[in-house]
Amino acid sequence: IGDWREVLPAEFLAEFSGEIYNEVIENYCCGAYLGADGVQKLLRDYKADGEIKEAIDEGLIDYIALDFKAPKEKFIGITGSNLYEKFAATLKYLIEINFKFEVRTTVHADLLSEKDISEMSELLYGLGYRGDYFLQKFFNTGENFGGLGDPKNSFDPDKITSKLPIRLRNF
Repeated sequence: IGDWREVLPAEFLAEFSGEIYNEVIENYCCGAYLGADGVQKLLRDYKADGEIKEAIDEGLIDYIALDFKAPKEKFIGITGSNLYEKFAATLKYLIEINFKFEVRTTVHADLLSEKDISEMSELLYGLGYRGDYFLQKFFNTGENFGGLGDPKNSFDPDKITSKLPIRLRNF
């Protein structure tokens, strides 16, 4: 995508002042969930580029922000997909080839707890990831796949236990 602002909700852009830096994305950008039209555009672009390995081998990608949606036991319930193993395989591949990337999770406190994030961080570390683990606070745009609103539960990043450095965005 040449300009991420083409697919981000206007309400999000009005309040967001940071750089939009995503390269590979599933259903959100900088913590803002995208509407169906935006997601379809992203999916078309992603499929047109082929597999990550091919894009890297051809020098088309120089950085990836890998979205870690949920722990394995919650993955299908949260994402509606069975792509957990694909996520793990992509992570292992990027580590193996020493590719520049980050791992991040958008936190909606009704879906993910501090315990979940701690477990996800432990898994990342166990698979060999040693970079920063970025947590993005869910930003309610009023338009997303799950019909999510503002979380009712609270989330305290200080309750996370992690061997990885935790970096917070939009908290």
